Amino acid sequence: MIADLEALCTEPGYIHAVAALCFRYNMMLIGEHLTASDVQDRFNLSRLLRTEINTLLGLMLKTPIDWSVPSNERLSEYVEASDRLLQELHDALSSAFDLGEMFGALERGETHNPFDSGEVMREPIFYAAESAYNFQYLDLGKV
Repeated sequence: MIADLEALCTEPGYIHAVAALCFRYNMMLIGEHLTASDVQDRFNLSRLLRTEINTLLGLMLKTPIDWSVPSNERLSEYVEASDRLLQELHDALSSAFDLGEMFGALERGETHNPFDSGEVMREPIFYAAESAYNFQYLDLGKV
């Protein structure tokens, strides 16, 4: 899935998909006055987080940026593929922690510490606060 995400991010004109994602998740349209309903969707669980956008940017920077403008159809494909692959990444990172397994072990009288494995920490580390400043992603892109 990471390889698929990297391949997507280096497609011709992908930078425009990142711009579309940023616009979709960060632009807020309001009427004459700001109301609670204007900001309600800011806390949507399907909304991409800054770490996810920065991951796309970091992968995109692994090759020279192709600034060509994709067709609307291709742009939609890029955006949909980005959403799908980032959801797959989230599911993979979250899969190490199984609440049902933990409760099952407790019911059987077994001790089960999900933190015995570092895998359970991948998801909270990835989705925590930013891991680097924006300018540091240029250096990470060369790795």
